[in-house]
Amino acid sequence: MKGVRHWPIWIALLSLIVAGLACGEEQARAPSSADDIGVCLYYYGIELIGPEAEKAAALAAQYDLLILTEKNSNSEVISEIKKHNPDAIIILYTNATQLANPYNEIIAAENIYPNMQLMFRWVEENHPDWFLRDTEGEFIYPAHPYSESEYYREFWPYLDMFVFMDPTTGWTDYYASQSAERVGDLYDGLYSDVAMTYEEVCETVNVLDWAHDPGEKDWNQAMIKMLNAAHEAVGRDRFTMYNNGYNLWAVADAYDGRLLEWWVQLDIDEPLGGDIWKMYLDSAQETVKMGKALCVAQYGTSAQDRMYGLASFLLIAGDQSYYFFDEDGVDTGSYLVWYPEYEAPIGEPLGDYRFNDDVYRRDFAKGTVLVNPSDILVSVALAEIHTTLQGVNVQEIKLAPRSGAILLRGAKQ
Repeated sequence: MKGVRHWPIWIALLSLIVAGLACGEEQARAPSSADDIGVCLYYYGIELIGPEAEKAAALAAQYDLLILTEKNSNSEVISEIKKHNPDAIIILYTNATQLANPYNEIIAAENIYPNMQLMFRWVEENHPDWFLRDTEGEFIYPAHPYSESEYYREFWPYLDMFVFMDPTTGWTDYYASQSAERVGDLYDGLYSDVAMTYEEVCETVNVLDWAHDPGEKDWNQAMIKMLNAAHEAVGRDRFTMYNNGYNLWAVADAYDGRLLEWWVQLDIDEPLGGDIWKMYLDSAQETVKMGKALCVAQYGTSAQDRMYGLASFLLIAGDQSYYFFDEDGVDTGSYLVWYPEYEAPIGEPLGDYRFNDDVYRRDFAKGTVLVNPSDILVSVALAEIHTTLQGVNVQEIKLAPRSGAILLRGAKQ
């Protein structure tokens, strides 16, 4: 979930257990080849509209999957991106179970998600019963998790920025029709953020005493109905991806793919390790094994964070898998950035990952990926000479705790 609406990592852990424009010196490259790593731009890039738009679009076109809002994309932006990369998949950001609250001062002042505000006003006037409310008739907010994180305490003023909707009401059909209208012929498909299960909502809201509590079965069945209706409305030939909901919606075959957020990070400065890291890996691999598209979104603060997340992703990535990294943590309005390791020519995978020599390893046609999710330094002996992405020949490599490496086969001449 982007903007100021990210859930802290413990929500993601529960889900696994229960189920400056940086193109100043950058040169646009050709669209991704079979050797390249699938990468996603998760709706950053306000620069896509403005004086640097043409330059920003050329950089954005390097990504394989782009999840954009109506505020940072239009027909001109999309046309420019497609000019550089006709194969880029550009889908529209929407929110499946929340609407922006125009009564919130920040929403109003910064005009955040204008279309969601319009939808709020329409629902308020025509179907106020679609809002999820407490027993006092007040809106239900995604508030509770913020109190669990030091990082989020600065966002306390934001707690009423978004209000929950009840998917067991007419909201289901309205969301589907609005999605189809907004996607139109402009976007390649639809992204549904906050497609939460009943369990996730209960762990997220500020109040559990609801005026109407549909219960787990009815809520989850309504969500499957809504996602199927949205996919049908935008067109079954369009690409659809959801966030939240574990693999439940993928199993139900409602959408084409899933975004898994807070990838291998406990918080922006604390990578996951051990059994929790493995749960993330297993959940992501389950999505891929079902033949679904997967996007993992990581929020870190260092190159080591990024290499750890990217290498972990490559352990399970398939043909429709995409990686996103925000180097400034989260909610910072990051600029467009292209990292050289995205172009590592490792080739096709030669099978699934395996665990040996105290590390997780996956072999590729032209490279090897190693990950050490433990809390100790690990030395790995390689059967043949490899080259690091920095051009150093190695036949043994030391991996720091919670780190990863991408190596290319053969010695650099």
